[in-house]
Amino acid sequence: MSQWHILSVNEIRNLIRQTVCEIGIKHHFCGTYVCIECPQFSTKAGSKINRQSGFSVVGITLFPEAKLAREAEMCYTKISLVTDFDVWKEG
Repeated sequence: MSQWHILSVNEIRNLIRQTVCEIGIKHHFCGTYVCIECPQFSTKAGSKINRQSGFSVVGITLFPEAKLAREAEMCYTKISLVTDFDVWKEG
């Protein structure tokens, strides 16, 4: 038997949830990610459309990574860090 334990998706999620709670990081464990084509920065109008469509996080890399992990039959999860509130937090 291997010395390594392969974590399931739920085990990975639970480990992340436990860790961010323990160290006190403000977090959300639900939402919808939209992947935009790169290289480009989103426009305010594009961001407004994404927000009105119900997307929570906009990024440029998740889809290719998730697709490759799926092809390799690997468990995969994403931790997104917000760096630009754009139209999500005006004023």
